[in-house]
Amino acid sequence: MMVEGKKEKEKKGKALPDGWRWVTLGDITEVNPRRSSDLNQSDEVLTTFVPMPAVDALSGTIDQAEIKPFGTVKKGYTYFEENDVLFAKITPCMENGKHAIARNLLNKFGFGTTEFHVIRPSQSITPEWIHFFVRQPRILQDATAYFTGSVGQQRVPKEFLENLLIPLPPIEEQRRIVAILSERLAAVDQARRATQAQLEAAQALPAAYLREIFNSPEAQTWKRKPLGDVADFKNGINFTSDQKGKGLLTVDVLNMYSDNLFIRINDLYRVDIEASEDYLLKPDDILFVRSSVKREGVGWTALCPDLQEPMTFCGFIIRTRLTTYELIPEFLAHYCRTSFVREELISKSGTGTITNISQTQLKTL
Repeated sequence: MMVEGKKEKEKKGKALPDGWRWVTLGDITEVNPRRSSDLNQSDEVLTTFVPMPAVDALSGTIDQAEIKPFGTVKKGYTYFEENDVLFAKITPCMENGKHAIARNLLNKFGFGTTEFHVIRPSQSITPEWIHFFVRQPRILQDATAYFTGSVGQQRVPKEFLENLLIPLPPIEEQRRIVAILSERLAAVDQARRATQAQLEAAQALPAAYLREIFNSPEAQTWKRKPLGDVADFKNGINFTSDQKGKGLLTVDVLNMYSDNLFIRINDLYRVDIEASEDYLLKPDDILFVRSSVKREGVGWTALCPDLQEPMTFCGFIIRTRLTTYELIPEFLAHYCRTSFVREELISKSGTGTITNISQTQLKTL
């Protein structure tokens, strides 16, 4: 059993409304229940399948479930039933909010990625009550303290969920509060979608400008060389979660995604490692995402800004450093963010839970 933390102990002392009580999630749910022994289906029966990309992180809903023959998913995947709560256990999906209630499943059951924990409610708690509670940013942040595994492959163990304290009101009170939350969140989602449409229209402009430049008749006359002829490459450092907390500032994959050309440096973490000169970044180094749980994220490019102190980069990033004055870093970064280069890199990354590109593939650009 997981040792009870200080915050959980303090919670037990907090007063709750009459009729409410503190319970652990494991007391009133079953985490990762066993598959039903009487699940006898023909291999041709169409079955709901939920990969990680099918879960919308913002709304916490399954919006792109796939339909597959039972025989192709019955082994090697996570089994769940109608009204089970799916909790993404792997980073960064867990922190991003990829958790949903399994609804509208063919034949009332389905399968999904092995990166889900399954929470099955008892009669004393509704799926919505669990879902709203575990998706709180505070809960997701607390879960990171229990990560197991190596960096980039860290997962929340099921014991975190089983030992998680949750307030339990009477079932009718749960439904009343859930109805209010659902109504308010629906209004928020509607406003978000309207804002997102405006944002996407604005974000499409830079891509259009890039296409106009790099696909222009003038661009077709420019000299071309493989990237490997004008740059050298270095994969980043691998380390374990217990090394995080102090030491060298380290660029992670999440720091790569920014609205401008440069990495985000306001939320870098530190790692207790000694890095040789080869692993220390320099201003104008170009960084590529080597490995990503999102296929569209692999190959994303960002520049290293002026540095105030030594900085390194994790093993899921490739550092590229120009060896010629014929090419300036900003030009290369803009070029690598064009739609046709992005599509080329993504096409080379393969499929699976984790997608990758290699130095060899970058060198042929």
